[in-house]
Amino acid sequence: MKAKRYLILKILAAVLIVFSVVQLCRIFIAKQNTAASFDRLRSQISEPPATRDEIADNTETKAEKDSKIDSLQRLNPECVGWLKIDGTDIDYPVMLSLDDPEFYIDHDFDGNSSAYGVPFIDASGTEQSDNVTVYGHSMRDGSMFAQLDRFTDPSFCEDRHSISFRTINGERVYEAVSVFKISEKDISSFPYHLYHDFSSESMHASDYIARSKYYAIWYDNTAKINDTDKFLTLSTCEYTLDNGRLVVVARAIT
Repeated sequence: MKAKRYLILKILAAVLIVFSVVQLCRIFIAKQNTAASFDRLRSQISEPPATRDEIADNTETKAEKDSKIDSLQRLNPECVGWLKIDGTDIDYPVMLSLDDPEFYIDHDFDGNSSAYGVPFIDASGTEQSDNVTVYGHSMRDGSMFAQLDRFTDPSFCEDRHSISFRTINGERVYEAVSVFKISEKDISSFPYHLYHDFSSESMHASDYIARSKYYAIWYDNTAKINDTDKFLTLSTCEYTLDNGRLVVVARAIT
């Protein structure tokens, strides 16, 4: 009887080991396929300038830049831009699906199911909004928007790492002015993701940035915010709070 029980336990352990190996292989393959897919897309678009000096020295014409985005839109019309952040590995296309706003939360650029997804803009805004909000996963392997966590280090923010967002209408470069963490229950009192066009909303740009300061872990006290400024808000999951979000708000400098 003991021998039979021991045999059953050995079989169960073997099954568990095989199952675990299969799952790890699937995760590894998914990661490799995702990386290859983004590398393929990066080959379609030139590197945007990452620093102020590179911006000044850049010789690529607007028409050449626009043609790069146009080439991505021919592959998928829902690609509205390209996001790159200096000092991180964040270097991804940005999507906007009007028919299914959260489609790219669990689909890749080609529309296949993917746990990684693709950074996307909520359909309540557009890539031309006064404040463009882009969402992305914080993957535990450090990919997608996981490296937004670097903005929680004040010294990283104070180094003025540039954030480039290129669309068919041109390129804007931004610098962070506020970094904050917010829980789901607090989002109801400060729905940062719903403010897109300050010119037509009750909340002005200066109010938006001031409100973010309440939750901020870093804030640029030297920034003089004008209500005509343009902003980029980057949002990802934050695991120390109850269904929290880590948010980086950046102001256009070009």
